Amino acid sequence: MVEWIKKLIAWIFGALGITGHFYRETYKNPNVIRIINYHRTPENELKNFEKQLRWYQTQFRNIDEKAFYAFMNRELILDKPGVILSFDDGLLNNYELALPLLEKYGFTGWMMISAGNADGTEYMTYDQMQDVLDRGHVIGCHTFTHHRMSDEDTDEVLQKEIADARMMLEDHLQTSIRIFTWCGGEEDTYTEKAQEYIRRYYDYGFMTNSDLVTPDTDHYHIQRTNVEARWPLSLAKFQLSGLMDRLYKEKRERVNQKTK
Repeated sequence: MVEWIKKLIAWIFGALGITGHFYRETYKNPNVIRIINYHRTPENELKNFEKQLRWYQTQFRNIDEKAFYAFMNRELILDKPGVILSFDDGLLNNYELALPLLEKYGFTGWMMISAGNADGTEYMTYDQMQDVLDRGHVIGCHTFTHHRMSDEDTDEVLQKEIADARMMLEDHLQTSIRIFTWCGGEEDTYTEKAQEYIRRYYDYGFMTNSDLVTPDTDHYHIQRTNVEARWPLSLAKFQLSGLMDRLYKEKRERVNQKTK
């Protein structure tokens, strides 16, 4: 959907109370986590991003790594919906600009890193990733080269993008990398063979097919919902209201079946 059309629809739905209705229904049971995925956070988008963070503060409880694992192991019951704010690709502006704002508003940043892209120009260096960890945030793997999976992938490619990527992150950061995040999100980028590797080398697999996370959720079908820093608050609310969960339902079921 063209972004400006989506913004218009979100504004109309918000004005008519439709977004609010779906939001209340979606979070009627508070024992859920919403995982949001971002990409770039440049300086000219920080005003909108900060508005989003202020709203998240009123609606959600921050989920750090310890709380997430406890929740998935049924050791934590939430009386307010949880939120995980994840950032794909390991971008430098996530480190320099988004991270201070996350800390200002009490949120944990979940940085999903493409292990081979640590150039210090567009992407974080490993020293900066270490600082991310030292400040209490989370590092996950987002492949080695930001590779979109394909049915044409060889074992050599999958070994590099999934297994070797984890080993490289762990070698540099001296910490266990338990989460893998798929790249792209298009239906054909989720493959059975890649999922076999992910299940072998990681404890959790994050996708991007918009759904809430519950303690019953398959650990390798953890869904995220896309929001971008540039989006007005009305569109962020629209994305997280549960409407997108319904729109993605058939795609999500097909992907889950293919990668079970």
